[in-house]
Amino acid sequence: MTGSGIGRFIGLPKGIVVGMLGIALSVTMAVDMNGSPLQSAAPAPTIKFVAADKIHHATTTVPATTAPPATTAPPATTTPAPAATTSPPRHLAARVVATVTPAPVKAKPKPVAPVASHPAVSGLGLFVGSQSPADVMALGAQLGVTPTIDTVYADQSSNYCTYSPPTTSMTLMVGIGNCTTAQVAAIGQGLVRAGQSHAIIRIMWEQNQDQSGWFQTWNQLSLSAAQYVAVFQSTVTTLRAQSPSFSIMWNPNGGTANEAAGRAWTDTWPGKAYVNIVGVDQYDWAGYASDVQAVVAFAHSQGLPVGIPEWGLNGTDDPAFINTMAGLIKDPANDITVESYFSYAGATDSDITQFPASMAAYKADLG
Repeated sequence: MTGSGIGRFIGLPKGIVVGMLGIALSVTMAVDMNGSPLQSAAPAPTIKFVAADKIHHATTTVPATTAPPATTAPPATTTPAPAATTSPPRHLAARVVATVTPAPVKAKPKPVAPVASHPAVSGLGLFVGSQSPADVMALGAQLGVTPTIDTVYADQSSNYCTYSPPTTSMTLMVGIGNCTTAQVAAIGQGLVRAGQSHAIIRIMWEQNQDQSGWFQTWNQLSLSAAQYVAVFQSTVTTLRAQSPSFSIMWNPNGGTANEAAGRAWTDTWPGKAYVNIVGVDQYDWAGYASDVQAVVAFAHSQGLPVGIPEWGLNGTDDPAFINTMAGLIKDPANDITVESYFSYAGATDSDITQFPASMAAYKADLG
């Protein structure tokens, strides 16, 4: 076959020419004007040839179109109304979510903070040489009083640093010295075991003097004011770790003329946080009333009550002394919550049973 155009088909049988035109038409339908396949062209028809000289009209078999299943609208979703929110209680702080979790920190044990307060106990006390509760009660019967406080001291042979408390319903008022932390802890633990977690403890009493042989492990000959304060504060911290109910007494001597040069009776003040009661020991010396009143004024300036853990005669029968001291003790303006008569026939003879007029005055004033 040569030539071009329609002439090339001249002479061919009619049936073939018609068939070829049908094929060309089918191909043309599947091509767009630019020569690219139609994007949405229908499926190409299927051509059946039964014989070279018999051509049926082309039948296009269109695949059945399966309609997509009817979509059932999803059931209406009812969005539940948000639950009523309750505002957090006012005492709860709003939470803040931390984006970074800090590493856990091990809690450190908190030291017992020294806190001053009025003593849990108050009352009338007595001292006797045996320090036996039974002997204290017996002296009370002689004087017409019922003592509630037993004045005692730690063991003198250990510089007042060991103590085994007796069993008694009275509150013990214990004098202790310049002791190690372990000794202080042992004293405190012993008191707690004996039911004396509320005991009154006088730490390094009568410190305001420089006399050799008189409480020399803590007086002005051996400790500066700063050293005394440091020991006192450490002792209080250790004691309160054993029982926060201990009442701590800071206890200078009243009106002493034995202070070292440049020292004063208040220079060992450890601070209100370490003291529950301001004490003063007062015997029958000239000026005793003003000595007590000076301590009362100092205690009140600190907002603390007063104790007189030792008071007594000085070798003579002096009912006026008893009357004056009893008047100071009973005056509510002085806030003297604790007092204890020191009945002992020592160098300063204050054994009240030896002085009938003074004994009678005590019964009348305090019995």
